[in-house]
Amino acid sequence: MLVVSDTSPIRGLSTIDRLDLLPSIYGSVLVPPPVAQELSVPVEGLPPLNLLTLPFLIVHAPADRARVDEFRRRLGACEAEALALALETRAEAVLIAENRGRVAAHRLGLRPIGLLALLVEAKQQGLVAAVGPLVKLLIERIDFRADPRLIATILRMAGETESTQ
Repeated sequence: MLVVSDTSPIRGLSTIDRLDLLPSIYGSVLVPPPVAQELSVPVEGLPPLNLLTLPFLIVHAPADRARVDEFRRRLGACEAEALALALETRAEAVLIAENRGRVAAHRLGLRPIGLLALLVEAKQQGLVAAVGPLVKLLIERIDFRADPRLIATILRMAGETESTQ
């Protein structure tokens, strides 16, 4: 499955020490250069990620700079490049967390996958025992924010209840 990722899903998985889920679910993941750059810089107590040690993350720049510039009028550099790259490569999905980016992905006919949905997929594939404890770690470690109704829905999708979180 060909996927492109923005920064947030990778950072989130790194925070809970579950970057292994990306190659297990998707194989390789394309990331545009601004995402690679952003990941290489420590943020709010999070260590930098060395992409050389993560061979499943493949840095690839979108060729259509005009499209990137068009997307940049509404989105940040990482989101704009990720969406342009996903369109160019005909990616099956784009890993993206921010709401504006997810809305733009939908409008472009792309399939956005957020971090929580990725965790549900990991559980369905038997790669994690439970989603709730991982969501709790995200909240504790990086002040992950999501609508409580969304979290409840995700837990239901994973066959869990809020008490398992």
